[in-house]
Amino acid sequence: MRHDEDETIAEERNCYAELGVEESATQEEIRKAFHTQCRLLHPDKNPLDLNATSRFQSMTQAYK
Repeated sequence: MRHDEDETIAEERNCYAELGVEESATQEEIRKAFHTQCRLLHPDKNPLDLNATSRFQSMTQAYK
């Protein structure tokens, strides 16, 4: 995937909402929210959830 495709995809979804923060959040608030979501969504923490990996990857893309 090209870089400009990544930007287009990011514009089509609300990455802030996906991380659970306001658009006015500071970088530190975004980082903390990301780490909190990592602990909750990590596939190793949710072995019975077949969608855990894709949700985790989506949240990681939102953080980027």
